Amino acid sequence: MQHNNLSGTFKSNFSIGNCYLTSFNLYGNKLEGRIPRSLANCQRLEVVDLGDNLLNDTSPMWLGTLTVLQVLSLRSNKLHGPIRTSSFIKNLFPKLQIKDLASNAFTGELPVNLFQNLEAMKRVNQTLNESTVDFSSNRFKEHIPGIMGDLIALRVLNLSHNELQGHIPPSLGN
Repeated sequence: MQHNNLSGTFKSNFSIGNCYLTSFNLYGNKLEGRIPRSLANCQRLEVVDLGDNLLNDTSPMWLGTLTVLQVLSLRSNKLHGPIRTSSFIKNLFPKLQIKDLASNAFTGELPVNLFQNLEAMKRVNQTLNESTVDFSSNRFKEHIPGIMGDLIALRVLNLSHNELQGHIPPSLGN
């Protein structure tokens, strides 16, 4: 349903056990509101692309419980606030290969706990496409976490147009 003229408040109710979606792509519409929490009930999702809409929400870290999710694109929305992860929740985004949060209004520090959990980006697998993290054009502050060097499968990293400072960690050379 990408690149249509769908508009209005984004409301959905996906029930546990009855969602067989593997890809959910509404990129390039005019959807508003929050990202439906019931999307986490779609445990087979490999791709979630809600980019280029008018969604107004905080960081949906609860999508990290989708154990086969490989692509998450939320770029060009009105998402805002810090990206908070819980140290009590382990294995967030274990299969994620592409995380695109560009052109939103996220603030605060880059979330160290999030990068610790991106297990698929810590292993080089020749059968998979490039791994990508794009957090550009937000309002992230402070420094680039050295732990990002553990993401050895990462081929594209875009942190441009933020308010980062300090040194580039030598571990990024990994």
